[in-house]
Amino acid sequence: MSAAASGERDELADSLAELFTNVSLMVRGELQGTNSQLSLLEKMNRRVAEEYNNYGDVASGLRVFVEQLNEKNQSFGEYVSQIDAIDQQVTEFEAVVSMLDKHVSLLEKKIWEKTLKKLADENVHIPTQIPAHFQFMESIVMWRQCELRIAVAKLSLSSSTG
Repeated sequence: MSAAASGERDELADSLAELFTNVSLMVRGELQGTNSQLSLLEKMNRRVAEEYNNYGDVASGLRVFVEQLNEKNQSFGEYVSQIDAIDQQVTEFEAVVSMLDKHVSLLEKKIWEKTLKKLADENVHIPTQIPAHFQFMESIVMWRQCELRIAVAKLSLSSSTG
């Protein structure tokens, strides 16, 4: 019986050895699979880190670009405020010119009315056509209006530049 028991033991030992061998192969296979997965994950992490470094470089470049744009925008702000001030001055000068133009028109009307009244008081016949000296007076008045407008324009230009 010892041979039979010894045969069973050898068979049991062989089965256990085969079982341990198969379990160790299975564990080794699982560990190699896990090791491969971890190696792949490491490679992916390196690649993502490189991409993030590239994004960092791009972000740094964009930051510099935005700072330059902000500086330019601030320098334009000075010009915009100067333009606004000039626009305000021009608006004020236009109001003054308009007022002066109305005043000149009123004075012109009064002069014509007084001239016509004087002529009527002196019983001077008023022709249907304006005599040459009246046309000359009208030209002088128009010339004075132009001079006044030019003076106001020069004044506005000199005050806006200085």
